[in-house]
Amino acid sequence: EDELNRLKKLSSRLTVPRQGMTAKNRERLRPLDDPEKVQAFLDLSYRIRREMDKKGGSARHKAVLAQICVAILILQTAPIRLKNLTQIDIRNHLISRGDRLYLVFDGSEVKNNEPIDFELPDNVVEMLTWYIREHRPILINEPSDALFPGQTHAAKSQGLLGDQIAKTVFRYTGLPSRSYVLLIARSGYQTQEFQFDTDVEGKPLKSLQIPLSEVNCILLQGKIIAEQYNLPIPNAGVRIMSDCPQASPLNLYTNINGEFETCLPLGCNYTVQASKEGYLSSGSTVSTVRTKVRTLELSLALKPFSQAVLREPIAKGTVIVMNNIRYDFNQATIRSGAAQDLEGLATLMLRYPSMEIELSAHTDSRGSDAYNLDLSRRRADTAKDFLVQRGIAANRIQAAGYGERVLRNRCADGVECTEEEHAYNRRTEIKVLRIDENIDVQINAGE
Repeated sequence: EDELNRLKKLSSRLTVPRQGMTAKNRERLRPLDDPEKVQAFLDLSYRIRREMDKKGGSARHKAVLAQICVAILILQTAPIRLKNLTQIDIRNHLISRGDRLYLVFDGSEVKNNEPIDFELPDNVVEMLTWYIREHRPILINEPSDALFPGQTHAAKSQGLLGDQIAKTVFRYTGLPSRSYVLLIARSGYQTQEFQFDTDVEGKPLKSLQIPLSEVNCILLQGKIIAEQYNLPIPNAGVRIMSDCPQASPLNLYTNINGEFETCLPLGCNYTVQASKEGYLSSGSTVSTVRTKVRTLELSLALKPFSQAVLREPIAKGTVIVMNNIRYDFNQATIRSGAAQDLEGLATLMLRYPSMEIELSAHTDSRGSDAYNLDLSRRRADTAKDFLVQRGIAANRIQAAGYGERVLRNRCADGVECTEEEHAYNRRTEIKVLRIDENIDVQINAGE
């Protein structure tokens, strides 16, 4: 009995407290607070089937509707993600055992590595049989085992099937077709993000009014270079101290171009110090007292102890955050003229051909986990392609997308955070995996 009590106490310490559904998921499911919409959604496959029997239309159009009916019903019934839904193979994933039909996926095919072995209810089997016998043959002209074939007879793409399902659900139930996060940025104002839902045509369900707050600070743009050599110094430490009461020191690091920027509150004098291992530190002062400019510029030169430090400008294992990469909204496309850090990285990797990196993209916690992970992976691949197009060998770059898995602060799901705190988690990083150079560095004339 004593041993049992001891184990109970130990178990209570290890138990993870349940905090309920996160705010993000509550907001995502809010439309389902309407019982009429819930019922309409649950009856959707059967409603579409009834309408197909009554109305005319081409055989192929009806076959596509039947395909959507079955897809929706399986998603409502089985513990399966959209990706696996599109991959269902009639021979490999629909398995008969006696008079029962099972949906089966090996763990290696599933995102969480947990195998799926799910007995399909009679109503789903009946709908499947109706689709496979009467409508699926219309969608294929050559042998195919894909349950949901596309125009090439291979499995329909996840994006296409998902879009068809979303549009059908909205058309019949009014449930949102897509959720988006809108990023609004303007010089002199605080950046804001706003989440909204769209209808089947991609239009917001309600008008968007997003107030912007003015930034009450002066932008400081700085650059740290190697004295006499005029080479940028990436990952140099920058410490900014204010003479205003109760102001805490601000610690920054330079980007791949040796640059940094921050917004300094008005009415203070600041001391800026730069340092990096292998260099003598340097400093200067700036002021936001009674100034009318919106931007201050500062350049600091650090004297290297020897030329050897310039042969390895970034030590192996160093991680640098690249903030000056801007992507088109909801896309993995880099905006025109918005890739300063990548241009600098390309220059650095051309200068140091032994340099190999991991390039990783990260999001904040807003939006679904799956969406953030997929978007970050595509953005990392886009950044890699950018470097390859500028002459960097692809085998020197490992692209990785981490979504919201590696947050740099407390702003996880369900935690109230400011826009600045969320923005701190949205970044692209490089990690130096290898660098080994043996070059001569020339001193600039006149320096």
